[in-house]
Amino acid sequence: MHCVKTHYPRSREEAVVRCREWLSKGAVFVDTETTGLNKDDEIIENCIVDAYGAILLDSLVKPTKPIPPEATMINGITNKDVMRAPKWPTLYDKVRIILEGRLVIAYNSAFDRRMVCQTNEKYGLAQINATWQCAMITYAGFRGVPTSKKNRFKHFKLGVAAQQMGIGIETELHRSKADCLLTLELVKAMAKAEAKKLAAGGEDWTTWVASTSKDDVSHRKPTRDAFNRKTQRKKPAGCGGVAATLFVLVLLVMVAFIV
Repeated sequence: MHCVKTHYPRSREEAVVRCREWLSKGAVFVDTETTGLNKDDEIIENCIVDAYGAILLDSLVKPTKPIPPEATMINGITNKDVMRAPKWPTLYDKVRIILEGRLVIAYNSAFDRRMVCQTNEKYGLAQINATWQCAMITYAGFRGVPTSKKNRFKHFKLGVAAQQMGIGIETELHRSKADCLLTLELVKAMAKAEAKKLAAGGEDWTTWVASTSKDDVSHRKPTRDAFNRKTQRKKPAGCGGVAATLFVLVLLVMVAFIV
């Protein structure tokens, strides 16, 4: 299962172009919910939608082991919920037909791709040939909030990213269908953005503080100086130049009177 490494866009314009290409190429969007984050965890819910929002697959998945309470706390999926759900091998052929040879987009694609791969491995199923790209990294470059690491930008949770783009969240997140559709809406919002206007930094102080400080891993409050540097504001000319001009005019009047 191919995973072309998603590089951070070098500008908002590049992020906008990338999202437009994803949509024009008929990408599919994937989200998974799992029993956990480790190498022995597996998928318990999977959703796939196309670039138009049509649901291609949406199903709970019965895992080989009980769902840990900590996983249920995040996604709300219980062992009772998956008791009668199909096992992964039952869904595999449909998943393979949908994803085979396609461009696949996910929010944190490295995680979803890994979960699909290791769930396949758990059942001895062949890996699916698809190209994965990451909406989370693309949005990080779109926002352009720097971190302490060179050439990297701050990552945002999907819900925060949607709110920043003015996308309404109608259902509870951390379920595959909701997350899948929200990722699609986020990509569509970036694709529709006016890249040049965004790159010009036409936001006000309040908007900039909200976008840079909310969920900021550094927890450092943005300063007015930082905002001024960011927007490259020019200070208005001081009153010193006006006073000098008036002084010269007074002198000229006095000379003319004496002469």
